[in-house]
Amino acid sequence: MMVDGLAPAPHSPEESSISDHPLLFFLKPMVYFLKLRENAENKEKLGLF
Repeated sequence: MMVDGLAPAPHSPEESSISDHPLLFFLKPMVYFLKLRENAENKEKLGLF
């Protein structure tokens, strides 16, 4: 079978971590702030704010 010809060559761990890093750097704060905003909205609905 010619699986090797179709599959992309595996990257070294350094390469994959570098390519993942920018995404995580931007996504983590976004998720964090969305959760903060959600919590604030829920508190307003409950009248605790």
